[in-house]
Amino acid sequence: MDSLRFLARAAAVAATLAPTLFSCPAEAAVCADYWQGTRWVGKVETNRATDIAFTPDHAFIVGRTATTGGTSVIVLDRSVFPPAPIWESPPQELNHLSLSGNYLYVTDFALGLLVYDVSTPTAPVAIGSYPLLYAWDVFVEGDIAYVTTKHNPSSFVVLDVSDPTMPTHLGSIGLSAAGMGLDVDGDLAVVALGGNGFSVVDVSVPTQPMHLVTTPLPFDVALDVALEGDVACIAGRPSGSILANGGVVLVDLSTPSHPVIRSKLDGYVQSIARLGDVMAFLGMRVDAYSRRIDGAHFFDISDPANPEPLVDCPGRRASDSDRAVFDGPHLYVTAHTIEMIETAGFQGPREEAFTPVVSGLHGFSASGTLGACALSGFLWIYDLSGTFPAPRGSVPGERFDVVLDGTTLLTTTSTSLEIFDVSDPDAPDLVGSVVLPLSPDLIEWEAPFAYVYGEGISVVDCSDLTQPALIQTVTSAVVNADLDVVGDRAFSTGGYFESFDTWVRTFDLFDRNPNGTLSHITRGGDISSAYLSLDAGLRYLGDDILLTTGNFASCIDVSNPASLVVCSTAPLPTTGRQVTLSPNGDPYVACDLGFLVRIDAADPFAPQVRGVYSGPITTHPSFLGDGRLAFAAASISVLPPDCEAVTSALGVAKGGAGLSVVPNPSRGMVSFLRRDPTNPSGRVEVFDVGGRRVWGRVTRSEDDAPVQWDGRDLEHRSVPAGVYFVRWTDSAGSATRKVVRVR
Repeated sequence: MDSLRFLARAAAVAATLAPTLFSCPAEAAVCADYWQGTRWVGKVETNRATDIAFTPDHAFIVGRTATTGGTSVIVLDRSVFPPAPIWESPPQELNHLSLSGNYLYVTDFALGLLVYDVSTPTAPVAIGSYPLLYAWDVFVEGDIAYVTTKHNPSSFVVLDVSDPTMPTHLGSIGLSAAGMGLDVDGDLAVVALGGNGFSVVDVSVPTQPMHLVTTPLPFDVALDVALEGDVACIAGRPSGSILANGGVVLVDLSTPSHPVIRSKLDGYVQSIARLGDVMAFLGMRVDAYSRRIDGAHFFDISDPANPEPLVDCPGRRASDSDRAVFDGPHLYVTAHTIEMIETAGFQGPREEAFTPVVSGLHGFSASGTLGACALSGFLWIYDLSGTFPAPRGSVPGERFDVVLDGTTLLTTTSTSLEIFDVSDPDAPDLVGSVVLPLSPDLIEWEAPFAYVYGEGISVVDCSDLTQPALIQTVTSAVVNADLDVVGDRAFSTGGYFESFDTWVRTFDLFDRNPNGTLSHITRGGDISSAYLSLDAGLRYLGDDILLTTGNFASCIDVSNPASLVVCSTAPLPTTGRQVTLSPNGDPYVACDLGFLVRIDAADPFAPQVRGVYSGPITTHPSFLGDGRLAFAAASISVLPPDCEAVTSALGVAKGGAGLSVVPNPSRGMVSFLRRDPTNPSGRVEVFDVGGRRVWGRVTRSEDDAPVQWDGRDLEHRSVPAGVYFVRWTDSAGSATRKVVRVR
């Protein structure tokens, strides 16, 4: 997959061999699930909704909230889940909308194009209009609005909206059928015609739109279009029961006057959306085995001639949808006949999985089957026992970090440490709190003591959860970047002002007393000035500390606190920030610019980088209760439990170049073959979507035949139907491909 195009409009990416996702309901009012199991998660009651557009805080829809009357503009507040209506226009005959800046452009069947000033979303104001009979779809970019009309004489109209109070006509052309769906990218516009075709229009000169071509489609009715670059995705439905007369086509527009249909998917489709190389549509599709599947369908279209199915989110029929729209990694669907707007969380294709942007996510923790997130404005509790992380209870209020230990949850506010009993996840119970004199941020938990650090360190005795007691404040550093408390020792990084304009970076060692308090032993001396970055992270490895020191991970011998020794360093690709330890003690370092590095520090005098992944990730790593490596900052993503399997592939280029998988999908035997290997000796392994190794064998140089897998695991049990990943590793490198098992 061309990752640059894929990421162009994605919110964030967390890539691994086979990632899973843990996410929280946020101000975007959606909840994403595992990539292979997207689901419908939210609704807003309407009688009919035909279109939707977004700002970070609000959504604007065209729909009905009453059983009678016309359609209205409805404004939704996205700070609550699900989004709540906060304003509704008088009923009219509205169809579709487009949002540009502070202005909302809405088509009205009788009045034409209407313009609303939505700079105050709770009180939009109608400020302008342009008369058009049977106005249907609209697309606005900058000062130009493009509008289609639905009934004869159908037309494609270009308007100047530089003055939104007075749109003016620039140019127009006639259409051979109703202009149902419209999309514009650069100098091209594509219109899905209500008949059985589509028109391509050159809009490079807005005053003279030029009709280039009208091309028939194998549809009875074309309804929607998603255009990006040289590829248009066009949706349509049959007028009868023959699904071959509907579905989706992918059209190559590299020569706009001569469109080429590259592929077709049969089905009944009314709405379609695109996010880079991901195409999503609502309705019925027909798979390779002639099965009919209703719902939301996601495809990788990096090769338009061979769209590859990614995931189906079943349960919604084509007649139940009118418009599908991506907002970041989430798909919103406006419903035509059911009384709701549905949202489907989607994590994207396997090698480059979306991480949902979650506004104000500061911390996360998990213990057993419970998880918790600290969000801007909310504390959320999750049930992790099922296939999907299920949101349970929540508590309003700004939080900065969480620690979950069984059913006890500790969290920080701007002034205090709070303790909740979450034995009932649906109703978190605040049982105790203590005001802290130093501004709190993160928590290090060494039961029964909580070490809260940010501006200095506050030590809180939580022996009595209902009456936590502040027993010490430590101000050896003005700001503590990281803290590790292990046994009778504590270690911290941070900094303080030696003078008004001199900032000293520190590495401090403490004795931890039986009563939980800390006694300062020493400051790192030369380590402070020569190695430390301001946000240095650390973790204790026995007699050594692994410390992120600028562009290095350094092992510091602390066996003799009076004489600290820098044993050795391993280079990092950029400034190291946070460090976490896997259940087996392997350090992972999250760095600037999205680098994840696995360090082998078994020999402190020769630490080695065992894996590097480069991609937009976040910088607060931690291992959750089930052993999954996670990252959190503006968003959160989680690696599978088998981190060894994942990290062994971190330095390997993604994709399947040099590896063929035949047949794929497969019900029976599947063959794996490396093309032109420099040395066929190597290892072939199959992983499930959780990153667990389910099968493997060693190949030898004398083996000329393909490696065959019969769909059984290492214990000779048939694996369940689903998505798996085969990785072939030899002296030429590694290659990974997806393989689908079906029943």
